[in-house]
This record gives sequence, C-alpha cells and structure tokens, in this order.
Amino acid sequence: MSCVTCELKFWVAAIVLAIALIAGLVPADAKGFRERILHSFCSEQNCTDGRLAASGLIMDGAGNLYGTTEVGGEHSGGAVFKLAPDGTETVLYSFCSRDNCADGSHPVYGLIADGAGNFYGTTSYGGKRSKNWKGGAGTVFKLAPDGTETVLYAFCPSPFTCIDGAYPSSGVIMDGAGNLYGTVGGGLYGGAIFKLATDGTEHVLYSFCSQLKCADGAGPKGGLIFDGAGNLYGTTLWGGNTHCYNHQGCGTVFRLAPDGTETVLYAFCRKYRAGCPDGANPLTGMTADNAGNLYGTTANDNVFKLAPDDTLTVLHSFCLTDCKDGTNPQGGLIVDSTGNLYGTTYVAGAHGGGTVFKLAPDRKLTVLHSFTNCTESACPDGESPAAPLVMDSSGSIYGTTTSGGIDGGGVLFKLVPRQ
Repeated sequence: MSCVTCELKFWVAAIVLAIALIAGLVPADAKGFRERILHSFCSEQNCTDGRLAASGLIMDGAGNLYGTTEVGGEHSGGAVFKLAPDGTETVLYSFCSRDNCADGSHPVYGLIADGAGNFYGTTSYGGKRSKNWKGGAGTVFKLAPDGTETVLYAFCPSPFTCIDGAYPSSGVIMDGAGNLYGTVGGGLYGGAIFKLATDGTEHVLYSFCSQLKCADGAGPKGGLIFDGAGNLYGTTLWGGNTHCYNHQGCGTVFRLAPDGTETVLYAFCRKYRAGCPDGANPLTGMTADNAGNLYGTTANDNVFKLAPDDTLTVLHSFCLTDCKDGTNPQGGLIVDSTGNLYGTTYVAGAHGGGTVFKLAPDRKLTVLHSFTNCTESACPDGESPAAPLVMDSSGSIYGTTTSGGIDGGGVLFKLVPRQ
C-alpha cells in the first residue's frame, strides 16, 4: 500500500479494514445494494485456498457457489473451490498434483455442471506431454462429486502442427447429448472451435483465419453459446475488417452452423479512421436475450447489442468524462428477465478499483458498487473484477475480484438488494 510510509494513514486504513471485517459489509455506491464479502483469497503462491479467481461462478440449488482460481491450491497450479452459504470454502481439487502437471494447471475460465453433479472445465496449461514436447498446452477436465479429476482431452500432442488446437481460450459448454464445445488457439490457422465427444474424440469444427486476410476472424476469445437450432455464437479478438490495425482486424461476432459453416455477423471498427465508434476487439463471449439479441463488450469500452438482423447498437461507452462509471469491461454480461444487463469494469469508478454496473433497457447506467484502488487505501471490498456475475432468485449478485481483500488475493463478494 502506498500509505504504509505514513504511520497516521496506516492506522486509519487499519481501522477502516477492521470495521469492515467485523460488520462483513462495505457500503455500496447505489442505494439499492450493499456489498458483503463472502471470502477473501490468499495472496501468496502457496495459498491452499487458491488465488486469482478470475473466472465466473456457478450456483447450485442449495446456494453453494463453485469456481476456479488460476493459481494457488495445494500444488500452486490453481484450484476448483466450493463456497457454502455459511461462508465455508472447500477446495475440491488442486491442479498440478501429478507428474509434470499431467492433470492440467492454471484453470483460467469457469465451470459447468451436469445433472449428476460432475463439473467440467479447461486448464490453460499442463496435460499430456511427449518426449518431443515438454510443454503442456492445456486440458479439458471432468471433476466428479467425489473429487476424482479426469483429463478428458490434452491439447496439442505435436509442437509443429497443433491441428487440434492449443491453450484453451474459454471454458466449455455442453449439448443435450453430453458433447463439450469450446475455443482454443492453434488449429490450422488462427484459433479454433472444438467439439469433444462423449467417447473422448476431439473434432475441430472450424479453424479461424482460413479466409484472405482473416476476414472470418482470428483469435476466438471468450465462451460460446447455443441457440435452439444448434448454432454456436462467439467472438474473435482479431480479424474481420481488414483495414483495421495494419490488416489484423478489430474482431468479429460470428455464428457457426451445425454443418460447420461460419458466418461473420459483424466485423468491428467499420469506421477505423473515426476512432472505432462501434467498438473494437471484443474481450468476452456473448450473452443473448429471449428475442435473439446478442450482447457483449469491447476493449475500447463499449457495451453493444447485435440484433437478429445484424444491426449493431452501442448501448454505453465507458469513461467519457471522469470515469466514475468505470472503464475496461472484461467480465462479460448477464441479462435478467426484464432486459437489464449486469457486468463489471476492471478499473476506475468512484474509488478507482473497478465497478459492478447495471445497464437498463433505456440505456441508463447505474453503478451498483465501486471497488477501492488498493494502491491508495485499504481495500477489504476487493479490487479489479474480471469475471462474469451470477444472480440468484432474490436478485442478489455474486462475483469475484482478482486482487484486494484481507490478504490481497481477491475476494468473492455478494451484492445484496436493500429492503
């Protein structure tokens, strides 16, 4: 902390921290919500509870929350954790427990669950290694209710081709038959969409950058979603408009049909010389409403809506004036039944450490909580959220921050509606 050089400021910050911990609550910026800290992660590499929870959460019917940490855990390779409603955190699995991290390491993205209570996810590194290749390029894994971890697939057995892909760039989703889908780097060209069948066979459904100057997109970023017809939707960080960034492109929104046909629904930065007012470089996957509209965010601080007719509307641009609304929305969006969007910004806001926001259908943005900048004061409420949110039936919102909290390793928080 920058204030440790001044004894008076240090003790003021310590008192603020103690009061927040005793109360378990931190005042929110919006009158309708207050923040409750459910768990603070450790800041050291050997933290057994995990550290750097940058992935989204899922919730079961009993109110338990599940997620991953990128590092920490018993073997410092990241962890899968459970947080009970009473605040008890349990590490369900610590990665890198096998020789050469054959079980995977560094789970950056979130989990899904099936009806039997099994969890599925990806690791960014680790996995099967061969004598010709000493690096692990990531895995798809299954974690059974009894804590048994199974590597369903290890990417890139060859360092020269990586036709199957390398280094997952999202978690996975599951269809009705139990097949898993996700995105990776590698493939034949500029990243790929894969399908992992129930028998463990991996199929590359599409390799990006297969068209001239990557007009089809490159670098799939964030997760995929399905529609009722079995089409997959997602985003690429690059490609699309070939006039952007020295012909690298500013990213796309795409659809992949069941027959493998890829369609670019929108290529960003159609007015490159005007500063990309429509957005550039989407950082996360898409969210859809019941009418088929798609929602997402871009690296140049836009929240956008893409209608079924492929018309793009910028719903909000962050940090146009004093940045009290936040900037750098990295965590993706969720949408409620009335069309409100909820998300996070990584930095800025009233207290400098990022925000949780609500964006109404009329485009009115409300900051529900502004996190504290840890370099300026104590930050028990956490700092820099970078993961999607989850909402329960009462309207409470749950999420994580990548830093801050009691020990500096981030927090798992709950925003509770005021009665």
